[in-house]
Amino acid sequence: MRGGFIVGGPPASLLFLGCAIETFKQRGSIHYLIDKDGTIYQLVPDLNTAYHVGRPTTWVTNENSIGIEFVGYYDKVNGKIICHELTPEQQEAGKWLMPMLMAKYNIPREKIFRHPEVSRKQKTEAQSVEIP
Repeated sequence: MRGGFIVGGPPASLLFLGCAIETFKQRGSIHYLIDKDGTIYQLVPDLNTAYHVGRPTTWVTNENSIGIEFVGYYDKVNGKIICHELTPEQQEAGKWLMPMLMAKYNIPREKIFRHPEVSRKQKTEAQSVEIP
């Protein structure tokens, strides 16, 4: 998986995750998963806790955020993880889902984050996600 975000509201923020396939193999969960064809799957109800943040470096936690993950791949280049770009269908799905959640929970744009902004994650995670 690659590229995601956390939405804040009752959950307090949106956080972009990313390249998380290895995390899900070990442990973790996510509220929404956007497949390469743009299909959106809700895996955990919005007001339930999903374990997607990792080790937080800010006030954003699993308990106060909604996580969105985008299916994808990454390459290791010189020991660094480089996440692949989202498909156009994933971008469109994200552009629909994010504003819907922002309106539903009254989440301002400044409370939408890419995963590396709030947790110890790869800097290239969610780099191609277009935030509305």
